[in-house]
Amino acid sequence: MIVATKQHRAPLGAISDQHVSALVLCAIAMIAIAWPQQSFAQAPVADTPAEVKFSEVIELPRQTLTFKPTRDDITVGCVIFSLHHSNSRKAIPLEAIRVNGAQPKTPVLYLKQVEKDRFELPAVKIEFSSKVLGGPLYLTAKVWFNELTNQYDSPFYENVADRYALVSYCTNEDEDPSKVNGRLGANRVTSLKEFRDRLGKPFVISLNERPLREEWGRWPMINSRALGDADLKAIEQLVRGRGERYVISITARNRDHANVIVGDRDLFEGTRLYGLERADETWRIEKVEKRDSGW
Repeated sequence: MIVATKQHRAPLGAISDQHVSALVLCAIAMIAIAWPQQSFAQAPVADTPAEVKFSEVIELPRQTLTFKPTRDDITVGCVIFSLHHSNSRKAIPLEAIRVNGAQPKTPVLYLKQVEKDRFELPAVKIEFSSKVLGGPLYLTAKVWFNELTNQYDSPFYENVADRYALVSYCTNEDEDPSKVNGRLGANRVTSLKEFRDRLGKPFVISLNERPLREEWGRWPMINSRALGDADLKAIEQLVRGRGERYVISITARNRDHANVIVGDRDLFEGTRLYGLERADETWRIEKVEKRDSGW
């Protein structure tokens, strides 16, 4: 058992109105994207009920997506291509989907970076059943930045909707976009042809001139302030003691339990979840769970 001795809790500093606004926006966004920090991974075809008929198909060619932030000091660090359905309160039923012939374990694909602000979307064939989904399928593409964590990026967008999706598409092309939440309907195109065409053009990301602060790009992200600075530091050191380089986020479930998400190759794609517990005045690692990643 690996443990870290509890340190005295450090007092929290005053939080500015600007910080509060950023954190409120972040909290809303994190609810929608908290666990989709994964990539399309394949599950055995046999897991899908035999009666599912994949009668609907979307095919996208292999291509490089280009992004152009309007500020030179902010660069794209991550591009996320996601599959959604209209019931945002429930996980998308992946048994209703095939990606390149196999059932995905997660609805999210992290694109590979090939150059500065350029990312590769592989050739994708998506087969699905609207009947099993309970409605149409939604596709979105969004970005995260190198210089800002996902908690502080919202105030830097000229149009906050761009933060949720730079482009989105709904397979029910006649559906009223006003009935869809902002994340699924942001920058929505009205046809598959328009969606394909949009992916082939550079994405200009309109940003304001708000000054950057070093702490707004500092990892790990702290998703709850139920713990003081000393506890957060002890938790981070405990996980890093296991050889983890990329500590993405720390979330306090309560005063004595916390979750830590870590990555293998960067600070965007989470691949393991650490569950920690405090007992006898020390933090201990309860469990480590692998998260699906890759194709």
